[in-house]
Amino acid sequence: MGKCGALRYVGIGAAHYDTAYPWRPPAGPADSLWVFSPDKLRAASVMRYYGEPDNSLELFNRRRDGRVEQLVICGTPCLYLGVRWVDNDRFIFVQTHEYFPEGAQSGDGRNRAVVTLYDLANDSVYVFQSAPMRVYPHR
Repeated sequence: MGKCGALRYVGIGAAHYDTAYPWRPPAGPADSLWVFSPDKLRAASVMRYYGEPDNSLELFNRRRDGRVEQLVICGTPCLYLGVRWVDNDRFIFVQTHEYFPEGAQSGDGRNRAVVTLYDLANDSVYVFQSAPMRVYPHR
């Protein structure tokens, strides 16, 4: 696996939620497709979208209303690696994202590690990314 080096802060933005997303909520804290917050009231999942090769990040119970919301979705340029809760209101989402430098030919794509902190209490996201990596990371 390649070294990604230090992460660089690239911005903050308002979080976007798709509240019309039709997935069912998790079966409970033992549901292995979801990672629960420390208080077990919220959960996030990168394993729910089965439309390979697409990836999707879902959030359960953001507003304590029992809804499942899709936060982001990406096709073949992305690999969603997972989520980890910091506390009951914040979690970290880790992914790689392929991009093509200007003038690059097919097969010359590079990958960046992207770490996003979701702050649900403030409806904010903080995005950090690595320098380009030549190799494609694996789960």
